[in-house]
This record gives sequence, C-alpha cells and structure tokens, in this order.
Amino acid sequence: MRAIQPRSQSAIADPPWLTAFLAELARSDLASATRRGYGYDLRHFLAWHAGIQDGGFALERLGEYDLIAYRQHLLALGRRPATINRRLDALRRLCRWAREAGRLRDDVARDPLRSGCSSPTRATSGSATTRRS
Repeated sequence: MRAIQPRSQSAIADPPWLTAFLAELARSDLASATRRGYGYDLRHFLAWHAGIQDGGFALERLGEYDLIAYRQHLLALGRRPATINRRLDALRRLCRWAREAGRLRDDVARDPLRSGCSSPTRATSGSATTRRS
C-alpha cells in the first residue's frame, strides 16, 4: 500500500494579501529570518482558521474573536510563551499593515492581543504578562 504524502504548506498558494504584506516587510528592511518567521506564523494561523471555519479566509472579515480564539488554541496546545508571542506579533504586524493599507477598517489586533503570554512562573518585559489559570 502506498503511503499518503502530506501536502506541504509551500505547495498551497499564498493569498494575494499575504504576498503583498511579505513584500512590504522586505521593503521595510526587516531581517530575512523575521520575514520568514512571520510568513510561517501567518500560514499557521491560516491553517488553523481553515480547520475551524467553513469557507475561505478573508482578511477584511478578520475580527477580534478570531485572534482571541487563536491565542486560546495555542495556549490549549501548551505552546511555549515565546512561540505564542511570536505568532501574535506576526498577527499584530499584519493587522497594522492591513489597517494602513485600507484592507481593515480597525486594527483588530490592537487590544485583544496586547497582553500576550508569558511563563506562569515569571513575568517578562514588554507586551507579555503572566498567563492566567
């Protein structure tokens, strides 16, 4: 019997807004590792969203609920605080870009993702706060 090969994320075409966002990051002189990380994290968000939502993802319909639910999903999986914060940072940056580009009416990531996540044993500086039980 032949083994089923998983589809690689790179085989799926990026939505036009993601391509435009990553191109803007390249023009902003952001480090290539950071750009790759943002791309990976946003593709992860898209894959998660496709698993919970019928129909395709539309950036224009992105809402606070989507971002909060994604953060809760990452917490439930037991992801490390650094991973969660990195993924939330990619979404924050995307939302800021989409707002400035006129693709979002409001910056939906501004308030719901402000708190971030940190380890329960120590608080970290910046946007992260201690995770609540």
